[in-house]
Amino acid sequence: MKIHKLTTPIGKAFYPKLQPDYKWDENGQYSCKIHIDDEGIFNEFAANVDKLVEQAYKEELVKQGKKKLKQFNTPPIRITDDGDNEIYAKQVAKKQTAKGERTFSIGIYDSQGNKLPADTNVGSGSQVRMSVELATWYVPALGFGYSLRLRAVQVVELVEYSGPGGDNAESFGFDQVKGGFVAEDNEEEESDEESEEENKTSSSAVPF
Repeated sequence: MKIHKLTTPIGKAFYPKLQPDYKWDENGQYSCKIHIDDEGIFNEFAANVDKLVEQAYKEELVKQGKKKLKQFNTPPIRITDDGDNEIYAKQVAKKQTAKGERTFSIGIYDSQGNKLPADTNVGSGSQVRMSVELATWYVPALGFGYSLRLRAVQVVELVEYSGPGGDNAESFGFDQVKGGFVAEDNEEEESDEESEEENKTSSSAVPF
């Protein structure tokens, strides 16, 4: 298995988990997806990765003594069904090795390269770039493939997540639309604001 250190272009983060997520993995997992708007920059990064993967594939052919290997068909660099240019990296928080348990952490840095606290609240919509390790592998049952291991994140523009879901409307590019649908609680708040003056003038008529 060969490992190459790479830095991704800057992109918009989607569902970044820069603190370990134990929901689906008892060992915990860090992960981050970014979407790259500039197709040229995305293609350049993808082409660079493809060259490294292709070279590793040729070396694996020689090692296995075969002319062709089954290939794992879920690459971490892809164009989504919605047409977004996506790069996905992840890293387990801990794993057992021959020397015992090994733990991992993800470095978080600001735009000037200053290290930030590990619990920095980085949410969807943040502009980030990732430091990753490209690792190629071959497993007979799955085939030949590669992964991007998340090692660190540089936050260029921070959008903090809010609430258990870790997202807000702004992080998805939604601004306010006047006259549109408003959730019931918000409607009550707006009504309160609109009738504030009326309440002030009629407060003397309220029997309490």
